[in-house]
Amino acid sequence: MRVAEKILPNTLAGYPTRQLSALRSADLVLPTGGDIFTSDYSNLRKHLSSIVSLDRKKAALIAHTIGPFTKQDEDYFRQSQENLFLITVRESESFEYLKSLRLDVPLYQTADVAFGLEPAPADTCREILLSRFGVDATQQKLVALSVSEGVIRYSKLERSRYFSELTEFVRRLNTR
Repeated sequence: MRVAEKILPNTLAGYPTRQLSALRSADLVLPTGGDIFTSDYSNLRKHLSSIVSLDRKKAALIAHTIGPFTKQDEDYFRQSQENLFLITVRESESFEYLKSLRLDVPLYQTADVAFGLEPAPADTCREILLSRFGVDATQQKLVALSVSEGVIRYSKLERSRYFSELTEFVRRLNTR
């Protein structure tokens, strides 16, 4: 355990400080989140801190959307590359952006890992809808929407406009 970890409180900003030791002793670190490595959310350092704290190249960013960065965040991201052995991104905008940074880490564009998952059987989905949400999916067709507070917050889209668009989308689906 490093000296700083011995004097830190058990939690720091809501995160267990001893997780750094666990991360350093891991054989492989795969940070998740999908689109958290950007300056857009003003918390890049929080998300990169576990990678920067590693002792050797044993982390990979797999199928993320990455960037853009402020100059200060770009410098911090460059520090993290010392502990990264691979970066894959899920769309061309991130790929081109990271290529322009000329990082010293292999970079590839790939599919989002969610698209490679096997869909759950229909019976399982109906059971989950009924047991968790009280929705009987045997009597009707259903469409699930992911309503994102992040879209509203970070796109500066007006909340009422966002919900109006979703409402109109659902209305049109119901007329078919």
